[in-house]
Amino acid sequence: MESEDIEDLLFDCDYAKCFDTSNRRQLNLVDYYELNINIDYEFVVNKYSKYLSPKRIEFILELLKQRIEEVRKCCFQNQK
Repeated sequence: MESEDIEDLLFDCDYAKCFDTSNRRQLNLVDYYELNINIDYEFVVNKYSKYLSPKRIEFILELLKQRIEEVRKCCFQNQK
């Protein structure tokens, strides 16, 4: 992981496990949801940062940012 580019790592982790070919497409399958995604994930990651390398912290933070943004786009686009 240390020698890989963050963009390559993020691209490699965009796969779906059960319901479709990507995380983004999988989110479109959700018909009903009640979701609170206003989580201070940076605080949580930083809380455990002494156990993680700087590269892994960077990767986790960027991955969470992207995935939460995708959830917002897919799940909340029609809400006012």
